[in-house]
Amino acid sequence: MSKQTREVLSETLTALGIILGISLVVSGFFYGGFLAVSWEKARFCLGLLLAGAYDAFYMIHLAHTMERAMDLDAKGASSYAVRGFTIRIAVLVALVLICYFTGVADVLAVALGVLMLKIALYLRPAVHRIRCGKEPDYDESLAHLRIEDPDDDEDDEDEDLEKGIKT
Repeated sequence: MSKQTREVLSETLTALGIILGISLVVSGFFYGGFLAVSWEKARFCLGLLLAGAYDAFYMIHLAHTMERAMDLDAKGASSYAVRGFTIRIAVLVALVLICYFTGVADVLAVALGVLMLKIALYLRPAVHRIRCGKEPDYDESLAHLRIEDPDDDEDDEDEDLEKGIKT
């Protein structure tokens, strides 16, 4: 895994941990106070924890899938990415079904917990600023992908035609 991918992954997982911790503390106040223990409160907190674990799995699996897909040709990368997406969705469906049928965790908490990943992704630049002391440089983080701008090729061709060079 590349250095940039590891950096983004660690910052996202840190933000996810912050959001998970805050949501567990806040949820403690909604079910009879922070120190009161009840089965509903435990189910809700377990649902948040399971969803947080799923979110971490999702990000790690996504990072590995995309890194591997970058090494494949277009058709192979597409099928590999779809396969990875299918695995991630199948794990989510299995998690929700297990929580629903066993009743061990609150399904609503699992749904809310899965949405924590979205909030963590929005919080990632703030984690980067705290960790590095500067704004994330998105151009630098994409440099390892060797993405070329198609407009640059057209400009080079126009310059070559002006100079009389045939391509």
